[in-house]
Amino acid sequence: MDKINAIGDVEYTSACKALIDAANTEYGGLTEDQKALVVNYDKLVEANTDYNNVDKSVIAINAIGDVEYTSACKALIDTARETYDALTEDQKAILPDDILKTLEDDEHAY
Repeated sequence: MDKINAIGDVEYTSACKALIDAANTEYGGLTEDQKALVVNYDKLVEANTDYNNVDKSVIAINAIGDVEYTSACKALIDTARETYDALTEDQKAILPDDILKTLEDDEHAY
């Protein structure tokens, strides 16, 4: 439970990812009886979900690369927009500051 509490507010940083991974490892090493005693497990699930969804969006946006007027580029932009739009407001708040601007610039350039 201490490892889960150590995560704090989820941020899109390597330090936060390390805390989430450490909590996952610690939780994974417990017996089923021990897992039943972890009263803050839902916080770990939420941290994993938030971080992974933000990571998926960042990867999709960065995958666009150089914008070209092609159907393949349009598909990358559409996928990136879909992953961004699927984020909760809390998840959007932890995105790196420049990532939404990158997506919007790419959409405009297309």
